[in-house]
Amino acid sequence: MAAMFAGASRAFLTSVVFALETTGQVNGLLPLLGACSVAYFVSFFFMKGSIMTEKIIRRGVKTPDAYEPDVLHGANVEELITAIPVGTTNLPYVYKTDDAGLAAEMLGKYNLDTLLVLDNKANMQPVGIITSTAILKYYSDQKLKDNSYASPKRTQKIMVHGRKLMKKMSKK
Repeated sequence: MAAMFAGASRAFLTSVVFALETTGQVNGLLPLLGACSVAYFVSFFFMKGSIMTEKIIRRGVKTPDAYEPDVLHGANVEELITAIPVGTTNLPYVYKTDDAGLAAEMLGKYNLDTLLVLDNKANMQPVGIITSTAILKYYSDQKLKDNSYASPKRTQKIMVHGRKLMKKMSKK
């Protein structure tokens, strides 16, 4: 029973601890670990999600099976810089080789919309600016690539019928 739960819910440690607590048989630990680990790996390779996320996945919503890295840490500031406007001085700065996540943190820390971008530590020459708008646009574009969602046909039909019903009710 613990192995079935470990596979279906992908809660390996919970299954083992639950079985040990309910039975009180420490002698069964080794077979329990073996059965739960086999069930976990079989379900991991054959199922897209656990029993908790299966219905959500069928609707087309992406559910992560593990923690994902921050999108902004994968982009350099150099990819998002724009030209320096006239009169831009005395701004906090980042280097063009830093990641966009650091720039976003600094924008939030100093409550700014713009940061100066310097070439490198040795040169210290300004090469451009990075704005909060550029970071937000990059983040939004990357998330849209990952999470393209289309409503299933059944949901669309229900929404159309619901609108028709609402129109009929409002006319009365």
